[in-house]
Amino acid sequence: MLYSASLIILKDLRLLLRDKPALFILLVLPLLFISILGLSTGQLLGWKQRNQQLKIAVVNLDGGDVSKEIVESLKLREGVVIVELPTREEASVLVTTKKCSAAVILGPQFQERVEELHVVDLLDQTRGRLSGGLDAIDVHVEQKPLFASVGAIVRQLILAESMRILTPHVVRRNRLISNWIDKAVKRPPESPEDLPPEEQPRPAESPTPPPDETNGIYEVLVPAYTVMFVFFLVQIMARSFLAELSLGTLRRLRLAPIPSVSILIGKTVPFLLLSVIQTGLLFLSGKLIFGMSWGSEPWLLLPVMICTSFSATTLGLLTATVVRTESQVEAYATFLVIMMAAISGVFMPRDWLPMVMQQVSLVTPHAWALIAYDEVLTHRPIDLAVVTQCCGALLTFTGVFFTLGWWRFRSMT
Repeated sequence: MLYSASLIILKDLRLLLRDKPALFILLVLPLLFISILGLSTGQLLGWKQRNQQLKIAVVNLDGGDVSKEIVESLKLREGVVIVELPTREEASVLVTTKKCSAAVILGPQFQERVEELHVVDLLDQTRGRLSGGLDAIDVHVEQKPLFASVGAIVRQLILAESMRILTPHVVRRNRLISNWIDKAVKRPPESPEDLPPEEQPRPAESPTPPPDETNGIYEVLVPAYTVMFVFFLVQIMARSFLAELSLGTLRRLRLAPIPSVSILIGKTVPFLLLSVIQTGLLFLSGKLIFGMSWGSEPWLLLPVMICTSFSATTLGLLTATVVRTESQVEAYATFLVIMMAAISGVFMPRDWLPMVMQQVSLVTPHAWALIAYDEVLTHRPIDLAVVTQCCGALLTFTGVFFTLGWWRFRSMT
């Protein structure tokens, strides 16, 4: 049985290596696709390069010390680029032409509105003078309607920065609070020996080295499209079966004294090996090109890769025993691959899917593979129970697909 299967494996490997279009689709095309997608859109959520940072046009029509301090403070914010302009019209042009994400206008009445604030306004921003938000202090944010979420982020950023700068100015005008703060600040510190044991200063610990900085979007993008392309084996395997049916090779194999299981193993293993190689190349390119992280335990990627490849190749086997023509491969196999990818969370992060769709997606092997990859690549520490459960689900799909494929193969004429 093993000898027969090994001969079929060697034969199919030679045929597969001669099939240059199939190798291009399985190995080269995914690399090109992920590279182009990653370089064009992959860093949008990272804001790591200058043209991907949050760019804000600022117009300071007030010109006072407080407004200048707020602008200078915004310039120190990481991931934010401030473009100072003299007029509101120029800022609007930059927003309209998408050269800036939003525009912030500090109005001419800013200093006057700040002088009217009291401590209670800072403490209760829902009922005091600040209940109107930034408009209450003559600060306005403009953005294109399409970027409403960006405008909300900018408003929160400006409000937080304004409160940080304004609080000391408002507090100083309250003589009672200001005197109390001065006394508290000028009070000599207690001697460490006079402190109780639980308040004794501890020796400084050596700082923990920061983790490697990577753009986390690639830990989502690369596994997602790797899973999608792994299941494109369904089409390649279906065409391979059809070619052997037309040549009569499968009929001769079935007439030979070879168990059906040996034939199916021999037909599946070459694609399994190719699938594992394909997955390894895609993860390697993600590491080399985009600097993606392989997680704290990279070795855990291997069982996930193998289990995913098992489920993909056995699904390809099942599909190959169902279709009968090239047009059926184009219609059924292509639809199956795209539909399963769409509902599983390949085209967008699974966390963005509604809860109902996240549950529905579990009927696909794609979803279990994505959950396992997410656990290995992004979680610290890794929950081995989750990885084990996902691999178990993928192997269950493998068993079901192979059994159905074997049953269908026996009924083929």
